[in-house]
Amino acid sequence: MWTGMPALMKGYIDRVFSPGFAYEKRGNNVRKLLKGKKVIIVNMFGQPNNMYLRGGIYDSMNSQNERHIFEYCGMEVLLHYFLNDVSSD
Repeated sequence: MWTGMPALMKGYIDRVFSPGFAYEKRGNNVRKLLKGKKVIIVNMFGQPNNMYLRGGIYDSMNSQNERHIFEYCGMEVLLHYFLNDVSSD
């Protein structure tokens, strides 16, 4: 696990959260088309919690997932879970 979202989820967001469905951009203005929708985010990591705290990964994931994807489209982030020490075995 490389601290990013799974490829299937990234592909879904790239295809579905598109202009005209999730947002409209006119010049410097963005119209958020998913207002009123709510989301719960779960990120899984393969290492212990302290490794991600030191490296600023949580702040980066908050910025990427919460602000630059879901809130950009008008969605309200209810919760953002970080699950650590998740094994792929």
